[in-house]
Amino acid sequence: KIFSRSELIVGSIIRFTKTDANSATYKYRPEGWVALDQKNASANRPAAISTAHVVVDEAWWGDFYYRAFNVQKTNITLEEANAALRIYVPVSAQ
Repeated sequence: KIFSRSELIVGSIIRFTKTDANSATYKYRPEGWVALDQKNASANRPAAISTAHVVVDEAWWGDFYYRAFNVQKTNITLEEANAALRIYVPVSAQ
């Protein structure tokens, strides 16, 4: 899923929980785009991280208007990825 700034508002929480014996191999990349029809240069592509708890703020959004997430682990299943990455949006946004 690709999130816009209006969907993943400031104050949203990103939780990243690694759940297996090889959890050190888990990372995620918070991809970002200024526009959906513009590919980022490699220098502008966000790095993969393993931070367990992120509160979205303006600095996290930077110049991006859209964000999506790639969970990175060899041979990860969709169920593992869904269990590892959770996004909570404040009720006031709904």
